[in-house]
Amino acid sequence: MSRWWLLVGTAAVAGCGGPDALGAWPAALVVRSPGTQTGLIGYPVNDRPAVRLLDADGNPIQGAAVTFTVTGGGGSVTGSPAMTGSDGVATLGGWTIGAGSNTMRASIPAPFRLAPVLFGATGVGQAYQISLLYITPPSASNLAAFDAAVARWQLMIFGDVPDLPVTLPSGSCLGNEPAVSQVIDDVLIFVTLDSIDGPGKILGASTPCFIRSAGLTPIIGAMVFDTADLADIDSLGLLEPVIVHEMGHVLGFGTIWTNLNLLARLDKLPAVFQETFQGARHVGDPLGPGSRDAVERRPLTERAGR
Repeated sequence: MSRWWLLVGTAAVAGCGGPDALGAWPAALVVRSPGTQTGLIGYPVNDRPAVRLLDADGNPIQGAAVTFTVTGGGGSVTGSPAMTGSDGVATLGGWTIGAGSNTMRASIPAPFRLAPVLFGATGVGQAYQISLLYITPPSASNLAAFDAAVARWQLMIFGDVPDLPVTLPSGSCLGNEPAVSQVIDDVLIFVTLDSIDGPGKILGASTPCFIRSAGLTPIIGAMVFDTADLADIDSLGLLEPVIVHEMGHVLGFGTIWTNLNLLARLDKLPAVFQETFQGARHVGDPLGPGSRDAVERRPLTERAGR
């Protein structure tokens, strides 16, 4: 009689998502994304929580439902439960966090008895400020794209850097800027809309002009966009991502990596990339001419996917 009940119980397990349904019996649920991170209050964290389901041999298991549950902080999730893919990974759609400490648990349902994966996040207020000073007044449509690009970067950068009083004569960056005498919080970017090389070629260029000696974070930079391309890329919905790209160079992406020792074997890269990765100098030492190529220069048709 005991054997009969054992067989019935086994059939019930298989019928409600047992190893036959998954292809293997789960042995471990492991973290795949950062287990802890910092994010902005009221927004999804930048790194979506993810876990990986493995069998006893360490092979990934596909097709399992993973439930992500908020356990502290008052945040919310989207896309739960999430299914594991062929790599065994299940990624949450999004985790919006509250102020301070936030916690969440990832688990798979019975009959599998696996230890859950715990995630933590700290919710902070938006503190990093990007200020734009327009040398050339933009149109209302262009201005909206610039504002959106600023907002996008400010959602990705957490924490504050010290304000810094700066006094510079006119033309200290690319040559067409006004004099600066102010406290900068946290980065000031000059924006010029001007003719560069006609339609369909260089869309824009950008560079940090001055960086802080402490921490090597940019404090003043400049962006230039070709007026021959503005209307076209705006109509294609590409102006904001182009601005985000160029703004990233001002913030240091690809332009101060050598200063931070983030590049290895630079001498082995093609010459074009060796030029691209030249960076800014310290505060008080204007950027040299070499970094004018610290931008991606592809034809408009290639960037637009046409």
